[in-house]
Amino acid sequence: MRYLDRGQTAILTQQNYFDIILGWSGWDGNKYNDDIDLCVFYKNADNITGGVFNRSYKGNKETEGFLSCFPYVCYIGEERPNNKYNDEEIVRISKINTLTELYIVAVDYFAAVNEQEPFSLPLFLDIEYKGMLPFLSIKVNRNESEIGPICLIASIKKDTNDNVLVTNETRFYTVEKALESIPGFTQICNC
Repeated sequence: MRYLDRGQTAILTQQNYFDIILGWSGWDGNKYNDDIDLCVFYKNADNITGGVFNRSYKGNKETEGFLSCFPYVCYIGEERPNNKYNDEEIVRISKINTLTELYIVAVDYFAAVNEQEPFSLPLFLDIEYKGMLPFLSIKVNRNESEIGPICLIASIKKDTNDNVLVTNETRFYTVEKALESIPGFTQICNC
């Protein structure tokens, strides 16, 4: 498995059927301290943006995406036996060639809505091919100066040679800054 530090990039060699897994440890022995949501926002070649995220944001199952038709990205949620982390959420991608950019984002919903201190760290992001060990992993930590309940963890983009590159972005945003900076993020808001 390869670990990506901030700013590092790796080539994604297999572009069909892989999972993006966000893990963290929000359990303090009595209750869950954090409920973090994994979201994926995207842009296609026609500059159409969109997002895939838990239906609880908009009360619409279609926001969880589809594997058999566009965008070929689906929010799976927390339905995996034998979790590697105490808490985790999963998004599955069945094919990536219809998209030019993907943005993998963690949202602490309650902190964002209530303007509270954001989630505990570290977070872990693994990309693994179906049924195999993770291909790469990103550990997310926050510098003291970084604030915001939204973290752009990674981007997946095609380069000019059609290579698919994963980059550790690790940038924290307020809701307002995320709306300005992350293509497709407006899909999650009622704005």
